[in-house]
Amino acid sequence: MLGRLADSFSGAGKTQLLLTLLLAAQLPPPHGLAKSAVYISTEAVLATNRLAQLLSSHPALASLPPEDKPSLSRVLSIQTPDLESQEHILRYQLPVAIKQHGVGLVILDSVAANYRAEFEKKGAGGGAASMAKRGTQLVQLGALLRELARTEGIAVVVANQVADRFTRAPSAASSNAVSRTTSANSQGNGREHTPQPSMPSQPDVGLLLSPDPLALDHQQKWFTGWGDNQYEPEHAQKTPSLGLVWTNQLACRIALLKKPVFASRPPVVTTNGADEWNDEETHISKWRRWLKVVFAPWTPPSDGRGVEFEITKSGIRHISKENNNHSLH
Repeated sequence: MLGRLADSFSGAGKTQLLLTLLLAAQLPPPHGLAKSAVYISTEAVLATNRLAQLLSSHPALASLPPEDKPSLSRVLSIQTPDLESQEHILRYQLPVAIKQHGVGLVILDSVAANYRAEFEKKGAGGGAASMAKRGTQLVQLGALLRELARTEGIAVVVANQVADRFTRAPSAASSNAVSRTTSANSQGNGREHTPQPSMPSQPDVGLLLSPDPLALDHQQKWFTGWGDNQYEPEHAQKTPSLGLVWTNQLACRIALLKKPVFASRPPVVTTNGADEWNDEETHISKWRRWLKVVFAPWTPPSDGRGVEFEITKSGIRHISKENNNHSLH
């Protein structure tokens, strides 16, 4: 992935993945790059406590000799609270840091935060003009990061955010009606969505797709990471922040999916010796998580939801598909 720009989506799984990459980049080949890493944050500060925990508890890291073991001193961290400071750091300070510290990996977490704050605050302007300005800035950011990746021979990983995508369920009475899908506007392309005739529902597609193969509603299932198989119901559909403009800047996209696992509670509970009726008979007992390659030039898209994993004290671990009890390999 050297010399390329990739993004992934935010969440607890995202944080653990990025922290693991910061340490793995320091490992000697073929497991790493034997180089330092830069973490650029637009929101929370770098979780150094979690990095230290991974160093001491991850089996592959804790067993390394001192000369090969990753170090927190080789992880450079800086915050960019607004677009102005972000632009200055990426354009002027980052190239210098890459050369001085032998950096092989740059992580930007997350790319959407400053743009949301800048363009959603009062007085920032609205409508097509504001979206066009944001689109221009995203194209410039993508070009800057790609050029940096190529010239310096580094990997650039960018964390993104997602939002809910709403669709209108098809019915016999409305099969010829106009689709009211709002996904085009949520993609942030700055143009009003052209109404398209809706299609009858298909059993293996969770979204109501446009019959026009050139329409965004038809194409987006192949580059968002959601809606391209029967595993995701309509209410679980997401759309990546920054829309199609940002998607076109990427060489690779990785989606981190999660699904709640519900457990039943007893209908009657005892509190302080008194029996009470439990109104909530089910609750979320845990989350299941998957890592999915949406698109990349070096590998095909993942099948289904992708590779299931879990977050533990020692890091991220793959969960075997073959074992119904989800034992770990």
